[in-house]
Amino acid sequence: MNPDAIPPPNPIHGMDPGRWAKVVMEAASLAKLDLKVWQIDRVMQPAMAGPGEPPPLAGYIVMACTTTEYPRVGLRWGWIEIQPDALAVVDLTAVRTNILLHDAPYKPAPASALTLQLARIVHGLPWQTLVLREIQRHDLRHKPPRFLRKRSPAEPSGGGSTGET
Repeated sequence: MNPDAIPPPNPIHGMDPGRWAKVVMEAASLAKLDLKVWQIDRVMQPAMAGPGEPPPLAGYIVMACTTTEYPRVGLRWGWIEIQPDALAVVDLTAVRTNILLHDAPYKPAPASALTLQLARIVHGLPWQTLVLREIQRHDLRHKPPRFLRKRSPAEPSGGGSTGET
């Protein structure tokens, strides 16, 4: 696979920032990221439905950005509709990212510090509004699961490696 190629989106699982080129950042830089919607997917959760009930709407969202300092940074997490027009993160400890957090140059931060920082970022993003808008736009309560939306942030000149690490 060409290391500069962007992998095609998987309509069920979406693009996985955990497989993008790793980016080393300090916590202060995380708060400055201007993350935008990259992709929203909807999936079925039939095991979560009660007898005779339709399965809840659920899926994944990928939010990403590019900067002059970082070629491509992204977060991916699962969401589920817990009641009409109310969404929740499925598991804040399962946010996928290509970020490696450092406390200081060349000193990796503990994984728990990254989990905490990612939870803060996710809670500060308007992702629920964006997902609900796509659900309403496509009338997804009455249609089978499908890929909803993809927006690719501009690639920096020279591209960035997206190979697995």
